[in-house]
Amino acid sequence: MKLLYGIQGTGNGHISRARTFLPEFRKHAEVDILISGHSYDCIPGEQPDYNLKGLSYAFGKNGGIDFLKSIYRLRPLRFLQDIHSLDTQKYDLVISDFEPISAWSARRAGIPSVGLSHQASFLSDLTPRPKKRSIAGEAIFSWYAPCDYPAGFHYLSYEDFIYPPVIREEIRNLRLNLHSVPQKKLYEREHATVYLPAYHESVLMKYLKNITDIDWHVFSKTADQPGTYGHIHVYPVSEDGYLNSLSSASYVLCGAGFEAPSEAIYLGIPLLVIPMRGQYEQWCNAAALQKMGVPVIEYIGDRFCRQLSNWLSTALSLRIRFPDLTGEIAENVLDRYGSVKHVRPA
Repeated sequence: MKLLYGIQGTGNGHISRARTFLPEFRKHAEVDILISGHSYDCIPGEQPDYNLKGLSYAFGKNGGIDFLKSIYRLRPLRFLQDIHSLDTQKYDLVISDFEPISAWSARRAGIPSVGLSHQASFLSDLTPRPKKRSIAGEAIFSWYAPCDYPAGFHYLSYEDFIYPPVIREEIRNLRLNLHSVPQKKLYEREHATVYLPAYHESVLMKYLKNITDIDWHVFSKTADQPGTYGHIHVYPVSEDGYLNSLSSASYVLCGAGFEAPSEAIYLGIPLLVIPMRGQYEQWCNAAALQKMGVPVIEYIGDRFCRQLSNWLSTALSLRIRFPDLTGEIAENVLDRYGSVKHVRPA
């Protein structure tokens, strides 16, 4: 059996999930990799077979999407050309982690496709949504990277095709020593690990400088090198640096993406999330997290310092030991959909 695994390159969560799933799929099939997008900071430990522009957005500096930069990067004709030129006929199955070129090419060629992503969970009406639904946001869930068969991930199993979050091995290993007495303290004081890629570090520092009870480890997409500013430490985004900080963090402050909150919940670290403006998926995640008891701040403004102080003084941990079902899910996907006959559209 030959598979094409399409990975969305906006953010690192899709890449992280692929790194976990690729070895499982390769136990049973030959796998080619396609990555599209431009906002990821790490790649699966190998070169992809296809590295395409795709469709993705650019992070802003004050909590939202940089629409001008996103539009500037948009290449609709190139996107359509990539769909038509990608030869999916040579594959038995296409697996897409919300990657649009592989998904649309499979649909065009009549190749069965599986949506193996967090976004696939929103194809169920039972997954939480914010009070005000977005028509455009719901359409993106259905049509950005369409699939024949969804296999989604969410904090809770709202429907039978929705699985628990995929927790990477590095995080599972962290948990082994997280609650034991460390032999050597990495950091002098308690600290919060901060990952808010839609905010520039200068915006965050404006507020964090006023909260001096703990240190703040801010991981920034725009920082070129580490810098220390009193009790605030700014780091470029890197896997090792983030894991080192997270291993002894007392708190996590992050966006309402899927992977970072899932990892904090798995580790039992008190969590506060701020969803990106204009990113409907994050507002859906925030609605789910709020129902689970995780505090949510809608935006950073004049009340932010007070909100942070209140959170630090009352923060409670939510710990869920998400099981590792990666091998089981990979086998289920191949058993159920790997033998589906190709049906070329009329």
